Amino acid sequence: MIAEELDDVTHGRVERLSSEGNALVEAGDLAGALKMYERALKLLPEPIHRWEAATWLFTALARCTLSTAQVPGGEGHPQRGHALSQRDP
Repeated sequence: MIAEELDDVTHGRVERLSSEGNALVEAGDLAGALKMYERALKLLPEPIHRWEAATWLFTALARCTLSTAQVPGGEGHPQRGHALSQRDP
């Protein structure tokens, strides 16, 4: 199945929220980033799997989730997980 593209207005809103999420990841605020990506996903009309934007938003969500889950003590705590992952072994 070929992914569809959003109308320009919705695409702009989704892109803005995604960019804000990316900036929050860079700043170490994974919890804030997750919220931005989730807000962007809510803008996608159902079924969301048909939209190209869903692919990169789910990828961003997974990146944040894995960043916290793979660090001992970081499970369920995005901020702490990110901080722990930045420490030297």
